[in-house]
Amino acid sequence: MARTLGGIGQYLSGNIEGLVFVRRKGVTYMRAMPRKRKAGEWSEKQKEARNGFAAVIKYARLQKKYVIKPIWNKAVKNMTMSGWNLFVKSNRAAFDSLGQLNEPEKLHFSTGHLPLPNHLKAATDTENPSQIAVSWTDQLVGTEYGYDSLMAVIFKDGANKVVDTGAKRWDCKATIENPTPEAEVVYLYLFFWNERHDSYSQDEVFAIKHS
Repeated sequence: MARTLGGIGQYLSGNIEGLVFVRRKGVTYMRAMPRKRKAGEWSEKQKEARNGFAAVIKYARLQKKYVIKPIWNKAVKNMTMSGWNLFVKSNRAAFDSLGQLNEPEKLHFSTGHLPLPNHLKAATDTENPSQIAVSWTDQLVGTEYGYDSLMAVIFKDGANKVVDTGAKRWDCKATIENPTPEAEVVYLYLFFWNERHDSYSQDEVFAIKHS
């Protein structure tokens, strides 16, 4: 994709003579319109790539309200890439060539520059199997980062809501209800966000196995 640096091109939007002009964050980009292909023109690798891409796009639509708008759109504030595109790029690896979400441990629900604590751990509570015990040690407890909130996403089919665990960095532990303690494995994604809800950390995933 080419970027127009001046002239009439920087004010165009839409398509002209096989060229597409798209404005994003005040910058106009130009690319060639894709040619429609017949079914027989696609190679097997291209078909597999299309299946996987179509699946992650469908999945991103489900996450737009709860994850992309509040987190990913803010994470790209100083980038030319949109939050939507960054989410799609970051989650593509979770989908196979048939378009199936067969590796949920490769999903990501948060991104950003807040640091994660050291030794973040999560496992089924030995005394109460319906709960997940989370613990960590954090070098930032005594700083302004101590107010950061521990957030969680428990993977389910469809949209995945972000849950505030109620724990702060300085707590160094939290307890999270496991909605499906009978499941063989539950995927839990943990991350932090600040008080203003404008800065986030990367997430870390844990496979919580039923014992």
